[in-house]
Amino acid sequence: MSISNRFDWREYLNVAKELADIHERVSLPDAKLRSSISRAYYAAFNLAYQSLPSETQEEFRRAADKHVRVIDQFGVSQDRLRMTIFVNLRRLRFDRNNADYAPENSTVAALQSTAEMDIGLADEVIRILRLL
Repeated sequence: MSISNRFDWREYLNVAKELADIHERVSLPDAKLRSSISRAYYAAFNLAYQSLPSETQEEFRRAADKHVRVIDQFGVSQDRLRMTIFVNLRRLRFDRNNADYAPENSTVAALQSTAEMDIGLADEVIRILRLL
């Protein structure tokens, strides 16, 4: 499969940015912010996954704990950039889980703040992945 046929996971980050932009009154701001947080995570996570060697990707492809294993691949390194990816992905995953599974835990204001922070973290992961 050529790279041009692959889904560009950075598009999820663009969607996250659009969903988080609720400066004017919009319908369903809660759902849009939760979706923004989720899309930011999946953009960063899937690009991190794709950056792994193909044999590692294959090993993790059907693993029940794929997300943990992919993220942990960056945490075992002494490299500062890989550790930054590890820390950011863990935070993004934590926030995504809260947004998706704990709707009673956040106000729209808190979700807005989290979405903005997570977009920044995802941007940083993607920027670092380009450097590796």
